[in-house]
Amino acid sequence: MKKLLLSLSVILSATTVSAQVVVAGVSPQSIVGGYDFGIQTHPGWPGGQDNGTWGLVLDFNVPGTYIQAQIQLADDGAVGTNAQGNPYSASGCGTQLPDLTGKIAVVFRYDGVDDNPATPAADGPDNCTFATKALNCQLAGAIAVIVVNRDDQLNLSMTGGDTQAGPPYVGTDVTIPVVMLKNIDGEAIVSALQNGPVEMFIGNKTGAFQNDISISSSSTLGPKAGMVHSLLAQNGSEFKFDLGTRIYNPGALDQSNVSLNVKVFNPGGSEVYNQSVSNLTIASGDSIDVSPIVTSTLPEFSLNSYPVGKYNVIYTTEIGGVDDYPNDNVVEFSFTINDSIHSYAVVDTLTNTIGATAYATPNPFDGSFSACTILQDPNAKKED
Repeated sequence: MKKLLLSLSVILSATTVSAQVVVAGVSPQSIVGGYDFGIQTHPGWPGGQDNGTWGLVLDFNVPGTYIQAQIQLADDGAVGTNAQGNPYSASGCGTQLPDLTGKIAVVFRYDGVDDNPATPAADGPDNCTFATKALNCQLAGAIAVIVVNRDDQLNLSMTGGDTQAGPPYVGTDVTIPVVMLKNIDGEAIVSALQNGPVEMFIGNKTGAFQNDISISSSSTLGPKAGMVHSLLAQNGSEFKFDLGTRIYNPGALDQSNVSLNVKVFNPGGSEVYNQSVSNLTIASGDSIDVSPIVTSTLPEFSLNSYPVGKYNVIYTTEIGGVDDYPNDNVVEFSFTINDSIHSYAVVDTLTNTIGATAYATPNPFDGSFSACTILQDPNAKKED
């Protein structure tokens, strides 16, 4: 008998924000695109919590609230490099910063290395709070700050000071927005600076572009689970799922020729599903659902059999012409058929470790949400 290991672990990130609030590269072409990002703990960001440690004045919940400007390293002249090989001078901890007027300042996060356990307060020239970095940049004229993380994780929200020590918080004097990028993305935009100006966009892109549609994973129907036991996926009647999403039009113009396509590829790379809905009309600032309960629908995904391995699900939405911001036109999911584990979170197929993405999201079409998981399947006790 093959055992079925059931994983109900769900790992949530504290950095989830509205799909219309983005951090994006504008120019040069090498950095164009949207980036995953972390936010300040402030309600000025959609989903942001208010712990009273930041003084942000912009409200990115409001459509069309954004900052677009060139970036500049906040170089204070400190000597040496940190554990990641980044210059201490660009930590933002020093007060002798260059003129950053009108720029989006870029700083590196503290490297996390305890250089001197006896004197933690003086632990390297890059050891200061997010708020101290941001305030120094603000006083030098910066209109926003990008913090480059020391790794590629974004599983924290930035507080505006030492919350353990208590108020007064340095962050309450910081009125400009602060975002964090993964190390790999931050390094890319810093590297691009060597070849000339780099321009970034931070904020709510609703109305910022003429022609612009988007979809997001939080409003898209995905697979039932991240990893599915082969006994539970013997044929299409046992492992099938609906497909659909909500398509937004944050652009300034109405769109009358919007399409949505969904493809699924099996473990061998062959296309096993390809369905589209076209000629959709979406007014500026509005959205439309493609789902099983409305007129515009996609056939459910179902196969006669499911070979073991990884499957990829790709949603793509397009307009009749050029999308001025195409970075949020694609949503991808994956799920794996295996012989040992059933998990509602994505599982690394090499190590069988649970990842941070879980297919447990609010239903965007009827407003429902379930925090509990129940597994009920007639094949759960089958033997080979």
